[in-house]
Amino acid sequence: MLDSVTDTKRLLGITGAVLAAAALNGALNWGVETAGLPIFLDTTFTIVIAAIFGWLPGMITGVLSNVFAEALFGFSGYVIMFAPVNAASGLVIGLMRQTGRFHTVADGILGLILLSFVNALLGTLIVNLVFGGSTRQAIDMVVTSLVLTGQDIWSAALLTRIPVNLVDKAPGVFLAIFLIRRWPARGVAVPTAHPDDRSRDGRSDDER
Repeated sequence: MLDSVTDTKRLLGITGAVLAAAALNGALNWGVETAGLPIFLDTTFTIVIAAIFGWLPGMITGVLSNVFAEALFGFSGYVIMFAPVNAASGLVIGLMRQTGRFHTVADGILGLILLSFVNALLGTLIVNLVFGGSTRQAIDMVVTSLVLTGQDIWSAALLTRIPVNLVDKAPGVFLAIFLIRRWPARGVAVPTAHPDDRSRDGRSDDER
């Protein structure tokens, strides 16, 4: 009975965290889009949720984030198309965390690079296949500039999105690293054989 109550409370806690994270992501995305900035910030808390609770809550957060953003933009049909990109961020970080490869700053840098390439690739596919190469967003002005220099639309879209995603995903990645090092006992269970785990060298995170 006690386990059942504990599981229910944990599920409710995770659900609340997912909904709050999705709402924050949607609000951040709406804010930067309204300001005309060539970034997204719609996966910031997707990354945090995936690092703390695992890949499935992370992916759900990603999809719901785009649903919230879609509502904020008046159901234009644009933002929801990029839900797979957001969900992929939750999958990548969640799997890294569950395999014990998302704990140190070095892990964070690796995760940031992986996220940047995965998001850039998926974003390029969606923009070119669904929107014909342009979404009329701030980032596409950069893409257009590259096309005018002779780049084809596919390589221009990809090359533009890689550095943008490096900047865009960094806040979420390093916020997640900070949180799981600050409160290591919370969230998803991870392997204890990580080379930088405190059980390996006998030092706490604060000592490193």
